[in-house]
Order: sequence, then C-alpha cells, then structure tokens
Amino acid sequence: MQRDLVTIFGVDIDNITADEAGERTVELVKQSNKSCKIIVAPNTEFIMRAQKDREFFDILKKASLATPDSIGVMIGGKLQKKPFKERIPGQTYFRKAIEYGTKEGLTFYFLGGKEGIAEKAKENVLKDFPNCKIVRMP
Repeated sequence: MQRDLVTIFGVDIDNITADEAGERTVELVKQSNKSCKIIVAPNTEFIMRAQKDREFFDILKKASLATPDSIGVMIGGKLQKKPFKERIPGQTYFRKAIEYGTKEGLTFYFLGGKEGIAEKAKENVLKDFPNCKIVRMP
C-alpha cells in the first residue's frame, strides 16, 4: 500500500482516517512474517523531542504507521497546505486496532503496567469487544 505522508520537521506522519489506520494495522500484522513493526502516534512533543534526540528521531522515521495524534500536528499539516484527513488520538487508534483485529481473529497481548492494570484493560476492552482474544503475558 502506498503511504500518503505529511512530513513535519522531518517526521513522516500518515494522512489517514482512524478506519484506515485499523485496516493498515491488520495488514502490517498479516505481512509481518514474525518481524517487528513500529507504530507511533506522533504529537507536537514527540516531533520537538526528535529534533534534539537523534535516536528517537530515527525510531519515528522507521515507523510502519504514524498516526496524527495532536492539534499541533493537524495545524502543521494545514500550514503546509496538506491537511490531515482527521486527528487520531492514541485511544481512538487503539480502539480501531482492536475493532479491526477482532474482525480478523487476531490475538492481542497487553504488556507492562502496574499489577492489575493489564487485567483491568482487558476487562474494559471486552466490554466493547466481547469476541476479542486477549492474552496477558506474565
């Protein structure tokens, strides 16, 4: 799939809708062939930090999907006369990834957080997506 990108201070951000991001996530999983894919949600703070932190900049540049996460990013696109289709906050992206992944039978793994947080996240996701397959890694 050809990516429609808007570049802000050297950081490429996909010009997609939340639904397209959900579809793209499923595509990335299916084509991953057990290789790691990087998905990021750049906001203004990410982009400014990347200007001073080369390692962080390089990680953002390697992303297979970068969703426009903040109003500042949206304004950056408008100023370049390349407006984004829509803002995709992290929670919106997460819900679309779950929605589209569940339809495709993908399994989700929740990692990290304090004791009980992943279990609570699982409970919350299952309220809206009862068919979602979720495994919590120990």
